[in-house]
Amino acid sequence: MKKTIINYAKNLKAFFIALLFALNLVPVPIIVIVFGALAYIMPSKYLKKKILSFVYFMPILWAIVDRQIMRLCVSKEWDISGPDINDKNTNYILISNHQSWVDIGVLTGYFYHRLPMFRF
Repeated sequence: MKKTIINYAKNLKAFFIALLFALNLVPVPIIVIVFGALAYIMPSKYLKKKILSFVYFMPILWAIVDRQIMRLCVSKEWDISGPDINDKNTNYILISNHQSWVDIGVLTGYFYHRLPMFRF
């Protein structure tokens, strides 16, 4: 009985963590697509620049929120190895082996403020 309650609590916690990640992930592409299209048709260069600045900020906001969710909910120590990366004026290629579903979130959260945000 006690083991069943513990398993139920773990499953409930996992569900809420997944829900938090989903609530963070789902709006970002929608906002990027809508505001990106708006910037594309915007005749004013000033407004277009402001809208695109907002669009470029969305991945940063996603990474910040993802990092906070991981800090609050996931009790893991991350071992990220490689050369010390601190120069924002140098280009880097980050490669993820995708052995887990959190690779991109971890890398984005770790390298936030260390590297320029990725763009496509």
